[in-house]
Amino acid sequence: MNNVELEPLFASPLIKTTLDVSCLADLRKNIISNHSDHTTINDDIEVDSNVCLDLHKKKKFSNLKKSIEHKVCSILHDLYNVEGIEFYLCDMWSTCCLPGEGGDHHFHANSFYSGVFYPFEDTPSGLVFYSPVEDKFSLDITGNITHNHQFNTPNYVVNPKECELIFFPSYLHHKVLKNKSKTTRYSIAFNIYIKGNLKAPTSSLLINTFIKA
Repeated sequence: MNNVELEPLFASPLIKTTLDVSCLADLRKNIISNHSDHTTINDDIEVDSNVCLDLHKKKKFSNLKKSIEHKVCSILHDLYNVEGIEFYLCDMWSTCCLPGEGGDHHFHANSFYSGVFYPFEDTPSGLVFYSPVEDKFSLDITGNITHNHQFNTPNYVVNPKECELIFFPSYLHHKVLKNKSKTTRYSIAFNIYIKGNLKAPTSSLLINTFIKA
């Protein structure tokens, strides 16, 4: 398209980077241990039941928490150019998908950003994101698209690499695709919140009251 300026207006950032982790082998053992009881698929239970919560409170995951928090928060500060508030990791958990399992379509309420870390060499199923603009395809042309890109696709799939760290606005709906391999899928998920004095006229009191509670 010659002489055409194309802007990704009001884009939702999906940030991908890598995380250097010390004692990676020990981390993997700890994650597997979290889910040692999850050995069979229960059709009545979604993947959310295959979760080990509150890892940010456990000593053996403290170094990982600090590494994720430092990297994510420094990137968010640069991205948003804010002052007077800080970003921090407010919760962290591990997930496990056996062969044949997948996740539910969901988003993360009551947080600012959310993310996932993939410490294993093989993560057999991807993470799919859905467009937050509900009426983007009110006239559905998706069946006529010959090549997908950021302006015409209603969803986007991330296929994680070893030690990849991804994070995104918590309002983005997403799900873990069905694990079609013979390998169990593990990951570490987390949420990012903020603290400080929000200067938005109707929000500063609410946010400060919530943080003090």
